[in-house]
Amino acid sequence: MSCFTKCVFSLFLVISSLYAKQKILILHSYHENLKWTKDINAGINSILEEKYRSAEIFIEYMDTKRYVNEIHYTNIFNIFKYKYSKTKFDLILSSDNNAFNFLKKYNKTLFNSAPVIFNGVNYLQKQDTFGYENFTGINQVYDLEKNYDLIRQVHPNIKNIYTIVDTTTTGKVIKKEIERLYKKNESHNIHYEIIDNVTYNELKQKINTLPQDSAILFTIFYRDKNNDFFEYYEITEMIQKTTNLPVYGISDIHLGHGILGGYLTSGFYHGQESAKMGMEILKGKKAKDIPIQYISPNKYIFDYRELSKYDIDIKVLPRNSLILNKPSSIYELYKYEIIVLSVIFIILILLVIILLINIAKRIKIEKEIQELNAHLEERIHLRTQELEESNDELEQTITYLKNTQEQLIKSEKMASLGGLVAGVAHEINTPVGTSLTGITHFLDITERIKRNYDTADLSEEDFKQYLEISEKLAISINTSLTTTANLIKSFKQISTDQITEKRRNFNIKQYINEILLSLSNIIKKTKIDIHINCDEDIQINSYPSAFYQIISNLIINSIRHGFDDDKEGQIDIKVLKEENVLTIIYTDNGKGILEENMNKIFDPFFTTNRGSGGTGLGLNVIYNIIDFQLNGNITCKSKYGFGVEFKIKMKV
Repeated sequence: MSCFTKCVFSLFLVISSLYAKQKILILHSYHENLKWTKDINAGINSILEEKYRSAEIFIEYMDTKRYVNEIHYTNIFNIFKYKYSKTKFDLILSSDNNAFNFLKKYNKTLFNSAPVIFNGVNYLQKQDTFGYENFTGINQVYDLEKNYDLIRQVHPNIKNIYTIVDTTTTGKVIKKEIERLYKKNESHNIHYEIIDNVTYNELKQKINTLPQDSAILFTIFYRDKNNDFFEYYEITEMIQKTTNLPVYGISDIHLGHGILGGYLTSGFYHGQESAKMGMEILKGKKAKDIPIQYISPNKYIFDYRELSKYDIDIKVLPRNSLILNKPSSIYELYKYEIIVLSVIFIILILLVIILLINIAKRIKIEKEIQELNAHLEERIHLRTQELEESNDELEQTITYLKNTQEQLIKSEKMASLGGLVAGVAHEINTPVGTSLTGITHFLDITERIKRNYDTADLSEEDFKQYLEISEKLAISINTSLTTTANLIKSFKQISTDQITEKRRNFNIKQYINEILLSLSNIIKKTKIDIHINCDEDIQINSYPSAFYQIISNLIINSIRHGFDDDKEGQIDIKVLKEENVLTIIYTDNGKGILEENMNKIFDPFFTTNRGSGGTGLGLNVIYNIIDFQLNGNITCKSKYGFGVEFKIKMKV
């Protein structure tokens, strides 16, 4: 092969690597609607979405909670063989025992021995991974002993502890651990009993007859004696309705469904930790060089509502326990309202003081007039002058109050600029950090390849590897810096407009897109889609800062008031220009506005969502900007339950 041919071939490999995405398979033992599985996905996504968005993700669910037989496993094998015969995975993330065992058996055949990061494998032993150098991950241990210790600590007079477990693969492993602990705890003078291998009705009847000086530890119960399958929450909710005994658990998926808490394992933390280990694989580290985590990431977690139900003092719980659903203090609930009311109260006090001072002055003036009646003409002139001064003071007071109101409105406008700064800073932090990491790594490998070259110790394989890594780093750094540049460009223009408030020519659609980019840190936390319907060539001469205030306040108002948390929704912004009249039609499909509130929505300090951070100035600021600064008008139409429409008209 000639030197020219080698160079062309190397260039082809480099260009190909620019467009090759790393592929990740996420293989779950159970079905996708199981909360444990959802939590694992959430934990994995929390890492991938933040640090590795460019990967191509494949997700498979083996559904072995409901289907457990060799035919089912054979069918899965055949489906994967057909689907992935031409797919090379750079990483496999597996959850729970059945996926782990399936990969041990078929990873080489199906996936060409791709590196595997497992999580949720119950009571992993070192011999379980012997001979599998490309396997590493996280052990899942239900720490039953800590839960028994917890029950005895919280209920020192307890006489009986009943442990519920099913006969699944995981259940059998848990039962062995329970039996070991029962023997260990014989000296505690507590009756321990396992409830297993029963039907749903038998379990319900058994629970209904348990003595009052008892507690229940619920482990897992997905299938009963009749092989009927149950969702994760069905059994704990049945137990809660059947008995008034305290129920503890071993997994956080049962919180909110009947258990009061415990030393709990968490699917989210398992997924998060396994994804972090997976990132090391994608960066070039070998699985055998990443130690297995044998200590499960469990935490003490409790439901405040259940603790209150059984009158359990939080002080008896272990230190650093996580308490869910704990009610907030009055100040936390109404912090912003208290601040606004305090400002209003101070203003009212100042008004009262000023009024009292003026009343006192007038009384004094009248008294002096009576005492100095002999010099009536002179005194009348003097007192008239004093009254004029008093009137000047009153006028100054009114002016002061008007200025105070304007300052409150300006503070609301500046708050949006502060939010813009915080949001852009948050968005820029990630790509800049990625770029610094990439450049540091690039300098390290360049120094190493130069050292090998200087010592004549540079092999062709070393140079190829250097080219591959360099190209990947170049892509990553270029992508991150491009993202940063776009964010800074948008922020620079919008922040300049916010501060200067000067008229200028600008493209309205481009500017709205820049506004959405500046709000991305807020919008991406929602499930709301925003659509812009605007011609590309609409140019106007106006105040960009005013448009930023209008559009950003409307969007934030929709997010805070129009949609519940995690509610999917849509916002449409339509822009029309006919001759010298610009029309903006803003709509959302949220909750809408009650009819009795429609006449008050533009009033200052009016808000319907106490405790969520609103000051009630958002729509009032919009109204003032449109009316006084832009010489336009704004109208609103809404029917509760069917969203809202704002129509803005102005001359441009």
